[in-house]
Amino acid sequence: MTAPIYIVDDDAHLAESIGTVLALQGLAFRHFPSAAAFLEAADGLEVGCVLLDVHMPGMNGLAALQALRERGIAWPVIVSTTDVDHSVEDLAWVYGAVEFLRKPYDGARLLRMLRSRLGAMDAQSES
Repeated sequence: MTAPIYIVDDDAHLAESIGTVLALQGLAFRHFPSAAAFLEAADGLEVGCVLLDVHMPGMNGLAALQALRERGIAWPVIVSTTDVDHSVEDLAWVYGAVEFLRKPYDGARLLRMLRSRLGAMDAQSES
């Protein structure tokens, strides 16, 4: 069984669009409108892949990624942002992001990234 994808983004319209694409591909997903909401639920979620926006009200995505790692949650995280500041990307790598996407991004590219990460998770769970 393929792990779920957690969309953490305050842009409800974007999350809905991504969710539609994922559902059409038969992929399970859940949307969290804030980093705080995701972190509050994280301990009770099954292992999954995270699509995490950087710029959100309250806690930003980089702080959420850092908090995940401090809790020992090593799920694959794809960080996305409209920011062109390379320091944001550098911090994402430091905090353990597995991929970095700049918005707007190509849906096919996102699907390839997600499928690659989900495939690696499935292979790891089978071994």
